[in-house]
Amino acid sequence: MPTDRASRLPPVPGARPGATPGANPCPSPCRSRWPAPLRCSGRPLAGALAGALAALLLLLPLAAPPARAEQALTLPTPRGEPLVALLDRPDGAGPEPVPLVVLAPGQGYHMALPALAGAARRLREQGLAVLRFDWAYHRAEPRGRPSPALAREVEDLRAAVAAARRLPGIDAARVLVGGKSLGSLVAWRVFAEDPALRGALLLTPVCSRPGADGGPGTAEAAANYPGLAAEARPVLWLQGDRDPLCATALLWPQLAALAGPALRVAVVGGDHGFGDRRLPAPQAALATERHVDAAARLAAGFVQDVLAAPPAAAAAATAPPAAAGPAASPATPAAAAPSPATPATPAAAASSPATPAAAR
Repeated sequence: MPTDRASRLPPVPGARPGATPGANPCPSPCRSRWPAPLRCSGRPLAGALAGALAALLLLLPLAAPPARAEQALTLPTPRGEPLVALLDRPDGAGPEPVPLVVLAPGQGYHMALPALAGAARRLREQGLAVLRFDWAYHRAEPRGRPSPALAREVEDLRAAVAAARRLPGIDAARVLVGGKSLGSLVAWRVFAEDPALRGALLLTPVCSRPGADGGPGTAEAAANYPGLAAEARPVLWLQGDRDPLCATALLWPQLAALAGPALRVAVVGGDHGFGDRRLPAPQAALATERHVDAAARLAAGFVQDVLAAPPAAAAAATAPPAAAGPAASPATPAAAAPSPATPATPAAAASSPATPAAAR
């Protein structure tokens, strides 16, 4: 095995054939005219510049790695049980405080799954911060379940909102709250009791219980979102057109009675997770991705509209409500279109919130 390391190095550019490795490759005029550090086979100036540039590069400090937009946090709760959370900050945020949206997860739908992660990404691209978290029972060993009447989950979301307002770089006066499925039930209760919250984002809300015979089932929007008709702050109701926990056949009649002055309704393609299980796996994954992105874009647009208006005028800026049809997707078969508009006939309905057994 050869031991001469120099014999395995690549040839020196400009060296004469047969020259000894490491020896000066320059012809004699170059050797006699230029000092050793500047010698270069017949091109002393070019060699000098190359050497100086190399030395300068060595002196430059290494660039710091880019800061992560996603920051892991642990949030305290009044009962001492911590919440695992992620803070998504907008890229290139300046010194000015930024608005923030707090997103609560579903019953079994944790914060890293597509609907919440996609919404966080789109909101961050719009210059907004997002705080998403998992329920305490998500991290329990063994895994737990929601508490009776969602008492602990309401406590968790209150704690998350309070922690969000204290975060450095966050504008505490421009905070919105939202949640997916069971998280939308909890978000609605926290939103209703906290007048400082600017708006509510209800992702895949629970408005009906599936029927035993496969029919649309029982209407539950009034029970799950009490006071919706009287709420003047902006609210976005965002769901899929084949959601078994909010059948569109029951959605429109309920909203005709419950729509408040600042309620927006948007229906995209997909089921309770914005997916389409009727399709083969590759096409289903693509359809889910497109439905999630359509929902995320609608959510980001809604939040931007809310924040563009002063708090006192926010409700007027988002009215009248309008319903969006299912988002078109090349990989998704055409579905029956929902009602073309959301009737706005407010009628107050008061009842206690329910916890659907199938909420996710």
